[in-house]
Amino acid sequence: MTGDAYLGVTVDQVAEFLCVEADDVRELLARGTLAGAKAAGHDWRIPWESVEQLLSAQLDERHHRPLLRRWSDPRTWNRVHAHKRDDIVDWLHAHEFGEATTGAMFEQVLLEAKAERR
Repeated sequence: MTGDAYLGVTVDQVAEFLCVEADDVRELLARGTLAGAKAAGHDWRIPWESVEQLLSAQLDERHHRPLLRRWSDPRTWNRVHAHKRDDIVDWLHAHEFGEATTGAMFEQVLLEAKAERR
């Protein structure tokens, strides 16, 4: 997923990609864990590079709490369609996030959710 290079992506688009709620993304923005800019209408625009930086960052429970909280909840994976999970896993795998990064953790929880659904 990529947004317009100048405008970035929306909170909802990031939330959908990360399999979290929009409020979780707003919390990451408020904490400074995810970079973005307030746009007209009080919504955020987030450069896709910021999402990639978030996933490349070393996993930090304090800074990534909204993601970890949602990813550890089985209800999250009940609402995410299997084909979407597979697409995200493919994207994560292609980017080869290093060990102990948020991206590696995300890939791991997606693969575990996939295995549990079999």
